[in-house]
Amino acid sequence: MYAMKMTVEFIKSVEMRSNSNQALYKTDDKELPFIVVSGVQSQHVHEVMAFPADAEGEVTDWGEIACVRYTTSHKEFFGELDWKHTKTEDQ
Repeated sequence: MYAMKMTVEFIKSVEMRSNSNQALYKTDDKELPFIVVSGVQSQHVHEVMAFPADAEGEVTDWGEIACVRYTTSHKEFFGELDWKHTKTEDQ
């Protein structure tokens, strides 16, 4: 899991499915300039995960860098991790 604090800025929604909300965010981390954040709700799990991505919103590595369970809100995800955000997909 990614331990560093960062600031993220919403860029765009990237893929919408009936049980998820996914968006591309730009970060202030030079090693990890873009992430895709995915909130998933199913019968068995409610969680938000973040993955490294490119500037187009394509996930570049499916190894999650962070995960917060029991929510699908990007805003709550960033709050739990203490990551600052200028705008989120679900605001």
